[in-house]
Amino acid sequence: PCRINIVIFQRLRKATSRPMPGGEEISMATAMTATQICRNFINGKWVESKATRTSERRNPANLDEVVGLVPLSSREETREAIAAAKAAFAAWRDTPAPVRGRVIAKAAIIMEQRKDELARILTREEGKTLKDSLGEVMKSVNILEFMAGESRRIGGETVPSELPKNFAYTVKQPLGVVAAITP
Repeated sequence: PCRINIVIFQRLRKATSRPMPGGEEISMATAMTATQICRNFINGKWVESKATRTSERRNPANLDEVVGLVPLSSREETREAIAAAKAAFAAWRDTPAPVRGRVIAKAAIIMEQRKDELARILTREEGKTLKDSLGEVMKSVNILEFMAGESRRIGGETVPSELPKNFAYTVKQPLGVVAAITP
């Protein structure tokens, strides 16, 4: 549910209960020592959802272990996140590509520094072997490194025009906000 966003979770101990915003209580008595409750990232901050319902994510290798609880966020929370992303987009678009590339490169560095921790989380969440999880983390690091390098190679094309004394060209630039739901 929140594989890489490690810093966003609140820990719950075995056989504890915690009220969710809105009053619903979550009780747990599982074989695990802690359950992670995911938050939403809206407008540059991790915020608790107002949702009263959650979805459990269980370790496929040990179905008694609840890996995380994901709030079933509301339409309004989704709209708030989209509005914040749209508001931030102009500044991101106007940031030079090499500077955007440095942001991506820093993410790669952080992931590589925390690769073992991320692999353990991925193993619990997806049931992969630790070796496979580490390979997936490193593949993500490699993709981030590649994309960071691409920020220095962004260019357009100049193409012939059918009009005399004219030329046509393309410029690559960010287009806008996108949403993605991933496994």
